[in-house]
Amino acid sequence: MDGKEAIINKIINDSEKLAQSFIKDAEQKRDKTISDAETLASDYVSRKKIQIAKESDAIIKRKESAADIEVKKMLLSERQQIIDKVINSVRDNIKKTDKTGYKNFLHALVEKNAEDGDIVMIAKEDKAFLSEDSVKKIAAKKGIKLGYQTDDKISGGVILMSDYYDKNLTTVTLLKQVKENHITEINQLLFKQGQ
Repeated sequence: MDGKEAIINKIINDSEKLAQSFIKDAEQKRDKTISDAETLASDYVSRKKIQIAKESDAIIKRKESAADIEVKKMLLSERQQIIDKVINSVRDNIKKTDKTGYKNFLHALVEKNAEDGDIVMIAKEDKAFLSEDSVKKIAAKKGIKLGYQTDDKISGGVILMSDYYDKNLTTVTLLKQVKENHITEINQLLFKQGQ
């Protein structure tokens, strides 16, 4: 039985070696699969971290941009309020500081812009600067007919009314036009652009 036992022992040894080889191969495959999975997971985490960082930066930049726009809107609104106060102050002080100049200004508005048949509507408070007699003299000088009317809703200047259209030459309207036409210069004077 010695020969049989030797054969059996050889088969058992060969089987054990083959089993050890299978186990070793399986362990190597397992280790490689785990290593590959860890590498993939690590790469995925790294990519996600980069993506999250980029998205965070983009969100921060959008928030900063929105805040910057809001600050600019607030600054523009404040500047607009200051400009409006200056324009209103100019309007209020025109009559007070240079009565002769204001009177000449009203006369020139009517002389330059009145057409035959117009009704000159003037603020009641400006009657002293442009009377009905003054309007009649202007009409005679131009060789046209003009009507005369006062209105307490006008804050200054005149409105020339005709059958077809009205010419709004009130101080409010004229100063708005000056403001619109010269807003850049007004901004530079008031705010020294670049600050």
